[in-house]
Amino acid sequence: MDRRSRPVSHISSSRSRSSSRTSYSDIVAPEREARERQYSCPWHEIQVYEVIKDHKPIFCDKDTSIEEAASILNEHDLTQIPIRSSPDDARLVRTFDYSDLCAFLMMILDVDRDYPEDFQDTIRAARAGTAVPVYKISDLGFKDAFTTVQQTEQLGLVAKMLGTGLARVGVVDAQDNVIGVVSARVLLTFIFDNLSSFDSLRKLHANTVQDLNLDTAEPVSIAADERVIEAFQTMNRRSISSLAVVDRQHRHLLGNISLVDLKYVTRSSSIPILKTSIGNFLQHIKFEEGLARGRDSAPTFSCTMASTLDYVVAKLVVTKTHRLWVVEDDANRLSGVVSIADILKAYAASVGDSQQQSACADV
Repeated sequence: MDRRSRPVSHISSSRSRSSSRTSYSDIVAPEREARERQYSCPWHEIQVYEVIKDHKPIFCDKDTSIEEAASILNEHDLTQIPIRSSPDDARLVRTFDYSDLCAFLMMILDVDRDYPEDFQDTIRAARAGTAVPVYKISDLGFKDAFTTVQQTEQLGLVAKMLGTGLARVGVVDAQDNVIGVVSARVLLTFIFDNLSSFDSLRKLHANTVQDLNLDTAEPVSIAADERVIEAFQTMNRRSISSLAVVDRQHRHLLGNISLVDLKYVTRSSSIPILKTSIGNFLQHIKFEEGLARGRDSAPTFSCTMASTLDYVVAKLVVTKTHRLWVVEDDANRLSGVVSIADILKAYAASVGDSQQQSACADV
């Protein structure tokens, strides 16, 4: 999980603490039932078009400003958006995501001075308040090349691809036009919503994190008394998308900070937040989410080795996050991490050598 930690003030751990007794499947049940379909074939034989057919693809154009592109990510709850040549040309030229935004912000704030000399004009323009086209910064962050599959490709292969750590794949039609994007989170949600149709995965979901050996990566953490800017700097330098927030002395898990949290600091008036402690920032996020949802919001981001896969997946779907931090049940001490990629890899491995083919559609 790591490619480039740090050790937290005394803040409430309600944002991270979990209980296996909580039924996350029940919490998400109403939305899940509304989206559920019935399938008559194995999950891995379903065509990927089934996942994206009800979702209109969202793009931005080369000349879209960084601020507008960031707004699109936030408004549509995306982590990456494809960039096309123009509104009339569906060919993709690049993609834009929060890692690009983070890298650019570090340059603007002069935290990271390692950028090409010919990029200085762009930096000066942004500091002066001039709108900068998103295309200019769309290769600053860490990301895989935008990979596509045909709309007829089966989910077994897509899960295998995303299980390697690939964040998303584009879906194209016979003319190679991009008609949708399937992220790891989108695929996991689709499978979870329709789990009643997939006997083999229902059985797999009864296993625990320990049974499936899902906790294999070393978690990267930062202390809650560090400054927010240091968290984003760490993620940028290590090419990772989130950090566990822990108590410096005992490594008790207190929360999570991710690149997506940049949405709270992209306004110029919010820049001072970057100099506050991460602990205060987590409280700020809790307040902002509470205002947006009309209620107090304290998402939890942890599980234990004894948590079932069903519990873990339901929790990932509810919190709309990409990983859960594994804690020691008795002390809430950080010990590991389980990502959506780990789960999709387990799904793909469960398919086995079956070569049975069948037509698959809603019934």
